[in-house]
Amino acid sequence: MRAIGPIALQRVGVIVSPRRNLAYLAAALSAIGLAPIVLATDRSAVGLADYFAVQGAADPQISPDGSRVAYVLTTPDVGSDQRVASIRLVASRDGVDVPLEPGAKHDRQPRWSPQGDRLAFVRARAGKYEIRVVRPPGTSELVVELSSAPVGLVWSPTGDRLAYLASEGAAGRAPVASTSPAGATWARPPIVVADPGFQTAASMLPAPVRFHVYVVDAKQAAAPRRLPSPSLGSALPYGGSGLSWSQDGRRVLATLAPPRDHWKNLLGSALYSIDVVTGEIRQIAAPATGVGRPMMSTEGQLAFVGNHVARADHYMDRRLYVGASEAGPFSWIHSDLDRPISAALWAPDGRGLYAVYLDEGVGRLAHFGLDGQRRVLATTGGGDASSYASGGSLSVALDGTVAFAFSDAGTPSEIALVSAGQAPRVLTRNNAGYIASRLVNPVESLRYRAADGREDVHAWLVKPASAAAGQKLPTLVLLHGGQSADYGPDFDLDAQIMAAHGYLVVLPNYRFSGSYGRRFGTRPNYPEGTEADVLGAVDALIERGIADPDRLYIAGGSGGGAITAWTIGLTNRFRAAAVWNAPIEWSTYVFEAATGPSTMHGTFETPPWEAPGDYFRRSPFARVGSVTTPTLVTIGTLDRVTPISQSILYFRALQYRGVPSELLVYPDEPHGIDAFPSHAMSHIAETLSWFARYGGPPLVPPRF
Repeated sequence: MRAIGPIALQRVGVIVSPRRNLAYLAAALSAIGLAPIVLATDRSAVGLADYFAVQGAADPQISPDGSRVAYVLTTPDVGSDQRVASIRLVASRDGVDVPLEPGAKHDRQPRWSPQGDRLAFVRARAGKYEIRVVRPPGTSELVVELSSAPVGLVWSPTGDRLAYLASEGAAGRAPVASTSPAGATWARPPIVVADPGFQTAASMLPAPVRFHVYVVDAKQAAAPRRLPSPSLGSALPYGGSGLSWSQDGRRVLATLAPPRDHWKNLLGSALYSIDVVTGEIRQIAAPATGVGRPMMSTEGQLAFVGNHVARADHYMDRRLYVGASEAGPFSWIHSDLDRPISAALWAPDGRGLYAVYLDEGVGRLAHFGLDGQRRVLATTGGGDASSYASGGSLSVALDGTVAFAFSDAGTPSEIALVSAGQAPRVLTRNNAGYIASRLVNPVESLRYRAADGREDVHAWLVKPASAAAGQKLPTLVLLHGGQSADYGPDFDLDAQIMAAHGYLVVLPNYRFSGSYGRRFGTRPNYPEGTEADVLGAVDALIERGIADPDRLYIAGGSGGGAITAWTIGLTNRFRAAAVWNAPIEWSTYVFEAATGPSTMHGTFETPPWEAPGDYFRRSPFARVGSVTTPTLVTIGTLDRVTPISQSILYFRALQYRGVPSELLVYPDEPHGIDAFPSHAMSHIAETLSWFARYGGPPLVPPRF
């Protein structure tokens, strides 16, 4: 399916923008592990068409003997406007990289059997989902076909069964008096909603679903068996839900959300043990707001990541817990480290765990010994640097070799290896041809004082590679979303394209960002104070003489969009702004959005009718009466996190006040506007075009 172009509204008007691209040479050279010999002067600038050129490697799964790594390669396809997902096998010794099954386009979740002789994976085909098993380099065989996507796929210790999580529709009441008599054709009946998980959108969303644990025979096609278990609810919690098996294969350990008050415990989950024979269920641990993927060691020890969602909404205070057995007790083994854990796995000897933690926007892979010693082995860059990720992009072989996702300022996501006593090395070269042909813009760190003088803040800068020394540059502040997410020194295609257009791009990790410790990440009264962090970065760069004070621009998505709207309601220093898929008015947002309940009881702690003044005072909407900055507002029609009504509210208020503004609506896009490569490209192109209207550098059209 090709994406429908954006609908741009400026009082009246509709535009649709088709896109196309191929990058045959780079792809061919990358496939054989070679980069072309290109002189620096022959390199082209990073451009809009690169949304169809950059590939992403993720979910590395090293075989037990360490000889090869299975991973998922995502490749944008210009013909279908889709991102093709295929599983590849790369040899650890020499980097020879081959497809698991040539021609596959929708494969994910590769998982080695404990013996390393088979690989299970999930394939999407014709609206269905298949769990398949293959003995590489053979042809895969179907294990089971499902109507919904399975997640958390995991082998039993003996390799005879697979466990997974899958959803099923929640039972609902049928409408009454809506059945047409024979021969009559009536309009569709009403949709009956009696579930608190329902959210609004431009079109009605599917009925709420429930997630459960299933077990299926891995050796022959058989019907899966659903284990009796608490439901995960209408969405997987942020804790990083997952499964593991007990050593004897008799029990499945599952991170599940018990029956709960949807409005007060949306992100809550606990760790359960489910007997696969008798169905007996018992809770093992619930020491935190949410519990991440459980992990059993070869010695019978149990570890998991406990997610303490602190006040200020989504601050992810992930802690690594270990117990001597399923019975516990469980202790937090890194209380000296004030940083969230992103992913973890047991070391083969059971004396510690390998884990990725986030430190000032940078992912660091370390060995956490049970003796309290911590040893950093590698920097993952942005490969796993997300405060919202948990349990992925990390695997370990029996000899202790660790495979992980890696990215840095000049390397889009690839797969890397590290083992004791050896330096980390990047194993795959999917983007080698692309990088060799591009003039990548340099990235550097910036530390400065917030404009209110109350906070030291950290940011990343992406500078135009073509900028002359001493040149004052148009400056674009780009704000991350999720409030507890953060920027790292990875290859950020959006920022690279903006810098290639001539902008000095500023990526501030403003207060509430998630990898600077609990104090920084849990400030009260979000989003108050964030504007000081934004303006402090601008002031620091102006003082250095590299930012043009007369050409300042600001943009951000989700939480970053909210801070963009908040900031331009407090200052008119920016010549233009772009507010992407943002929450605007909190009292309505908490009842419209998928994450509204957690916002209500995290950021505000009470419903809006108990604190109406606080809700309004801290809403970007409260500042709209002071906005004079020309503003582009963008949203996807299928956005559950920040429903389209929030963007419409802001756009119409701007129009009422006479502020130059447009609303850009992307059909069939969920949160983030990147489901289709053409939409991702169009979204940045429209933003840059908007800024060009107000003194920014001219838009460079995509070149295919």
